[in-house]
Amino acid sequence: MSADRALHTLTTGSGERAWLDPDTGTNHFGVNPLKSDGVFDRGSCTVGILDDRGRDVASRFLNDVGLQMPGQGGCLIEPKMRGGFASAVTSHARRLSAVLGVDGIADVFFGPSGSDLTYWPLLFADSLWPGCPPAVHATCWEEIGTGSRLAAQARFHSAVNQFDRPIPKGERIGIAADVEVNPVAARDSAGEVIDAAEAIGSAIACRRNGQPLIVYLTLGSKTGLLDDVHAVVSAAAPSDEVLWVVDACQMRADPAAIAPLVEMGVMVMITGSKFFQAPPFCGALIVPTQLTGRLAYSVPTSAMPAASIFSRYDAARSVPRLRDRLPNLINVGLHARWAVALDAMERHRSLDPARCEAVVARWRRTIDEATASIEGLGLAPQPDRSVRSIVSLQVDGANREVLDLSALQSLHAQLVGVRHGGFDGFDRVSLGRPVGGPDHAFLRLAIGAHDVHRFVTGGGFESGNDLRLLEIVAAAGRQI
Repeated sequence: MSADRALHTLTTGSGERAWLDPDTGTNHFGVNPLKSDGVFDRGSCTVGILDDRGRDVASRFLNDVGLQMPGQGGCLIEPKMRGGFASAVTSHARRLSAVLGVDGIADVFFGPSGSDLTYWPLLFADSLWPGCPPAVHATCWEEIGTGSRLAAQARFHSAVNQFDRPIPKGERIGIAADVEVNPVAARDSAGEVIDAAEAIGSAIACRRNGQPLIVYLTLGSKTGLLDDVHAVVSAAAPSDEVLWVVDACQMRADPAAIAPLVEMGVMVMITGSKFFQAPPFCGALIVPTQLTGRLAYSVPTSAMPAASIFSRYDAARSVPRLRDRLPNLINVGLHARWAVALDAMERHRSLDPARCEAVVARWRRTIDEATASIEGLGLAPQPDRSVRSIVSLQVDGANREVLDLSALQSLHAQLVGVRHGGFDGFDRVSLGRPVGGPDHAFLRLAIGAHDVHRFVTGGGFESGNDLRLLEIVAAAGRQI
């Protein structure tokens, strides 16, 4: 099999959003994550794009597991190779635990995307409190993924699962079918950031006696907003009937922040396909051992819905009864993407944190200052509440009105779909997909681990291409 055909496996096993359109050669997000040549990438807040190093890492992984041909569940491999794949999954869990500093205090549960990770706490709740559906409270509601919002409602978020089998998108998964969802917005109608602590604290204080809760907090929303997780969790009265989950899927907060959360009993959702720029998608839920100990010999009241979402290889070995009821199906595409992400995570960890912080700050300062000087562009309110590696832009249209979400989506499709001049070494762009609600919307630019590594080791940050990108965005906005 050719190397390019083998790498196509990287686009399988995470649902239809990652598939490449045979006519355009791009995915749902308007990019081909296997081709970085000529692409000026500022879209890592949406999807990663494979670079040359990532291609080498993925190729070695696929060779090691004995890839035969693309097919169901990411690929088909010889049955005798299953042991090698299982060993690779175990290795990935150990490496991830080491990078995050949670070895010995957490177990790793994998998922084909960040959205799919949202199902694990629902399954855990169904195991711990059978017949007692939880209430779900989720912050930054309009700034988490559309798939995550559906998953939090115990609904299928895609039309195809990780095994490339059809599932009924939008319908209930059958577990926690009567879940009560209470969204907490990220911003008010003016775009100002809402403090979620009061809303979450009130929800916990007022919950019905004996009703379990799942609270999803956010450590890096689509525009980079950070909940004060420590304050919210610490202010709540301890309860075995509350499952705390932090969505850190952007992975733009300091990875060192994850271990203290785990020590507080908080589950943490991460991905390797945002800041760490692996192709879409690859997710992992970091679960405190104190919780997996409670789950060790429990199973959901119905394992069939779980079997249409997860594989045996996704569940940690610390939950043997649940693991044994999941299908023995292999998703090589998922772990090929994790191989790429883990390489990027380990390489990033080797850099001087102070130098990384300095180059990211310089990039952010350059974008902020340029945005203020370019007519038709503006920053999202309270940019200081966002992590520095994402910039959220408001864009004016032809009549100098701020473009809404629908108009920004059209603008995004236009920008990523054509060639552009004026760049040094590039003729295409990748941008973060627009995010927002009925009252405000933002186009996003983001840098990732590849960019930071290049800035730190290759002579620093050069602003020319970023400034050209801002000019193109403003000019294109004036045509809408």
